[in-house]
Amino acid sequence: MIKTVGSAGFNPNLGLVFGVNATTAIPADALTYTATVNNTGSTMTLAGVIRAGNNGNIAATVADYYDEVEYYTSANKTWNPLAGKEASQPGYTPVVRSPITTGMVLTLSPVVSQGVTYPASGDPVLGTQITQTTSWPSSA
Repeated sequence: MIKTVGSAGFNPNLGLVFGVNATTAIPADALTYTATVNNTGSTMTLAGVIRAGNNGNIAATVADYYDEVEYYTSANKTWNPLAGKEASQPGYTPVVRSPITTGMVLTLSPVVSQGVTYPASGDPVLGTQITQTTSWPSSA
């Protein structure tokens, strides 16, 4: 499977509490104002397309897939998992597992394609039969 990211967004979850040291005042009273900003995290959104292809003449069935987001640490020169999602059909053991399976909500939508049979319900990817190429618009 190949993932192409078309857009990315980053929204901090900030809160502001504004206060003053007096409930009443008259002109010339000294007032002390305070403002407290809270950062409870951020929401990152990635939108794009995930594609899968099969160059054989026998249908391939998607039994496992994952998506993940990593960040690069230049001091250590390493990629580190930030968030991910993995799904497997019951009884299937993937050769390569996702390095992280938490922190991501992945939304995939099937695109009608010749030579592709999507599952009738449930996960829109697991169980898909592919004889050619298909894609799923995605957001995470």
